[in-house]
Amino acid sequence: MFDAGRRPIGRLFYWVLAVVIISGSGLTVYGAAPVPQNGPASTTVADTVYLADGTTAQGSLIITWPAFVTASGTAVAGGTTNVTLGTNGGLSVALVPNAGATPAGVYYTVVYQLGPGAVKTEYWVVPTTSPANLAGVRTTPGSGVAVQPVSMQYVNSELATKANDSAVVHLSGVETISGTKTFASAPSVPEPTSTGQVANKGYVDQSVSNVGAGNYLPTVGGTMTGPITLPGNPATMVAPATVLFDGVMADAPAFCTYALVNATNMECSIAYTYVTHISLAEVRTALPNSGYVTRLVESLSDGGECLIASSTSLDFYPQYVPPLNTLIVASYRGYGRAVAEVVNSAGVASLQSGADDGVRGMVRTMKTPSARTQADCENAALAILDDAGGLAWVGTYQTWSDFLPGGSADIFPGDAVTVNVPSQNAVFSAIVRRVSIDVVDPADDRGMYTMEFANDLAEPLALQDQASATTVPLQDMPVRLSTTQVGSYYVADLTDAQITQVTSTTVQVDAGTTPGSGYGIEVRAHDYGWGAANDRNLLGRFSTPTFSLPRLARTQNYFLRLYDNSSPPRYSRYAAALHVDYPL
Repeated sequence: MFDAGRRPIGRLFYWVLAVVIISGSGLTVYGAAPVPQNGPASTTVADTVYLADGTTAQGSLIITWPAFVTASGTAVAGGTTNVTLGTNGGLSVALVPNAGATPAGVYYTVVYQLGPGAVKTEYWVVPTTSPANLAGVRTTPGSGVAVQPVSMQYVNSELATKANDSAVVHLSGVETISGTKTFASAPSVPEPTSTGQVANKGYVDQSVSNVGAGNYLPTVGGTMTGPITLPGNPATMVAPATVLFDGVMADAPAFCTYALVNATNMECSIAYTYVTHISLAEVRTALPNSGYVTRLVESLSDGGECLIASSTSLDFYPQYVPPLNTLIVASYRGYGRAVAEVVNSAGVASLQSGADDGVRGMVRTMKTPSARTQADCENAALAILDDAGGLAWVGTYQTWSDFLPGGSADIFPGDAVTVNVPSQNAVFSAIVRRVSIDVVDPADDRGMYTMEFANDLAEPLALQDQASATTVPLQDMPVRLSTTQVGSYYVADLTDAQITQVTSTTVQVDAGTTPGSGYGIEVRAHDYGWGAANDRNLLGRFSTPTFSLPRLARTQNYFLRLYDNSSPPRYSRYAAALHVDYPL
């Protein structure tokens, strides 16, 4: 009974001892009180968590981390913690910084549990600076250790910048590169050893250092002995033109003799030379920040560089195509309307009163009949100025072609006529509206003219007013005439000019009239650009009735006008055109 009674006591003592040992296993060996220690510094991550609709989130965050050693050398065991979001989505949690920790690539794994199905995972790197917000701690895995799991987005973004191995040039090995490659700086290559290899500058300089020495003729000085045979002509008629001067010659003489060069001693012979005037079109080009140069507008066989076709297109020949960004200016003659400007000085004077200078103006475009020439416009202007009041007159006049009014050679609708019928007290000016011709005697070119005329009060000219009262903007505006100058301003036309002799290089011309003192005859290659300021298509200015002109082609045209000594000079209204088509 004694033994049996003691055994339970022993067992009770054993359990008490076991409890003491277990409870004391976390303390010191001898069961003494623990020594306090300072833990690693923590960083508070504080921010507000929002949902996608902009409202604040509610829920909790589960934060886990592996064991790591902080950048300051403190060991941190792996673990987990739960954080409940506060009111209005507030987040505040203190964590040991893992920025710069060992091993590299240690992250806090954060799982958001914000409601049913609203679960997401992200990774944090907590800095040592406290506090920190979510934007400052969030990161994308992949920059750490090789075994760190990464997202598909991270993998795709890393692979997107990598080139295929077969599409890149390697540091070694034999490879073929196709396409054009541009180097920002000159590449360095070794000295070539076989045909087809790239030569460096040193090799080229050494190779050409003696070129030109020995049996060669230098460009300056030197003596050549013995004959020299050329495989072909050094120049042909299709050789590019050499431009010795490109500009405008001021005060050019009216007529002169051209020579290729003025030299006393020449070490060569000239096979051929010719002088030609550029066409009516002018083309000038310039590179950026450079001056303009003239491009010859001719056929390729004549040394031209470009051509303006009748379809108003500018075409450069292949060997003369301008470089990229070249500025191109093309000027050429087109066509324009007939125009005249007439002033009624007496009417202006009669309207002057105080501050009113009496000037009244209008611009009108003729619709019916159409104005073919400047003279038609002048007549229409006179009719408009005269249409200040009066009676309406309509009439018909019939006469033989031998007795046309004013001794004119012909009459057209739109011509002005002056009517004086004392029996009807009819003294007025009118415009011819319609002309009918009955050919009675074809052999003698004689017919009966029936002219219907009327002033503007009786039959309007159907004029259309422009929107403004300014002159029509044209390239060459005619001279402003007074009503007294209409019909008498221009110098007489050279209607009797003719060609008297033709050779292979010259044309003899008789103008049909002897210019008076201070008068002259101006000859141009085109009926355009008349005046002392333009020498582009000028063939000469002469003060004698007969003169010689150069002939450069089988078919050639010449245009002549008479001018006087006024300032500015007055010219003939119309140019006399002379045409040559004769074998060279």
